[in-house]
Amino acid sequence: MIALVVVLGMLVAALGGVIVAREMGAPAEVALEPVATAGANPFMDSVGTDVPDVRPVAHTGGRHSGTTPGLYGGTGDDSSCDRSQLTRYLSAHPDRAAGWASVLGLRDGSSSTISSYVDGLTSVVLRSDTYVTNHGWSDGSVTSWPAVLQAGTAVLVDPYGNPVTRCFCGNPLTAPQSFTTVAYVGPRWTSFTSNSVTIINHQTTTVTNNYTIIDVHTGRGHDRPRGTDGERDRENREVREAFPGGAEPQAGGGAQAGAENGGGSAPDVVAPAAGGEGATGVAPGGAGPGTSTSPGSSTTTSTGPESSTTTTTPSTSGAGTTLAGTSWTAGSGCSFGPGTVTFGSGGRLTGTVSGTYTASAGALSLTTSSGSTTFDLPSASTTTLTSLSTPACTLTSTSS
Repeated sequence: MIALVVVLGMLVAALGGVIVAREMGAPAEVALEPVATAGANPFMDSVGTDVPDVRPVAHTGGRHSGTTPGLYGGTGDDSSCDRSQLTRYLSAHPDRAAGWASVLGLRDGSSSTISSYVDGLTSVVLRSDTYVTNHGWSDGSVTSWPAVLQAGTAVLVDPYGNPVTRCFCGNPLTAPQSFTTVAYVGPRWTSFTSNSVTIINHQTTTVTNNYTIIDVHTGRGHDRPRGTDGERDRENREVREAFPGGAEPQAGGGAQAGAENGGGSAPDVVAPAAGGEGATGVAPGGAGPGTSTSPGSSTTTSTGPESSTTTTTPSTSGAGTTLAGTSWTAGSGCSFGPGTVTFGSGGRLTGTVSGTYTASAGALSLTTSSGSTTFDLPSASTTTLTSLSTPACTLTSTSS
């Protein structure tokens, strides 16, 4: 009997058909992580506060830039993340600091390095369920697993708009991977659907100085300067959340209030305020329910209340750069270097550096025992790749 192949259209579309090969019949577990829960193996005690009952945003299934207006939310002047508490904790626990820094590709885990890095992070709240690679701490070492964080989760984002820390537990976050098959596990919130999960595009190299966010309580737009927590927000009257029928949210109302006032349908992310012009954001047009923008075809169905699976064709190239079969030298500035990185078939790294890799237009992500590192992948003629978070980490081609 031919096995039933079930495809998550969202993951296929969002990740552009790039996967890490796994055995069929052995799906990768993707943990569903509700707000106000620390998940498995938290790095530390809470350094932030999640926001319950955030109304999930419609039309955000698929890949979006982390600098997209309205993708993230805020809670007014109240910071959802305590960056100084995060820095103090890591300074007091050098072993965890070293692990935390290695995941995010920092030069080292010293107090000065981490403090400088954290100073440039921005406190925000997720406005849609978001797919990430989460990292914990267990028995003196870093652990990692794929996870979907519920809307309302407080995170810190880096200057490129990438979520890099979950504040409720201090866990470092990196770009998600995709797999041949996946199964969602863990407590499922009522608004969760697999085809509305957001993937933050980790491919950008553009630093943003201001994030246009939406207050999750009032729906009003604000501009938040990079490296701040909300105390310097400026109201942006050009954007606001678009609510069905013009209904305004109530503070703390969130998804429950939406269900009571209109059957629970979610709003678009950003719309022009009355009389405003030129507001843009994560509006309809992303990979929504039942759509796919991957090169291959896909089919979507349900496998029950606790699991879904996806499959597609492996891709090991991006932006015209074919990686499979090539070898590169990793410099000493890389947490996994120095060493030789050879890109094998099926997304596997061979050579002296072992692990897995995914590649898509403009970006290459390596996952090794030291954590995940993302490189710019500009063109087929490229002979040197540079880490987006740690410029001192480079890969130099040794292939003719």
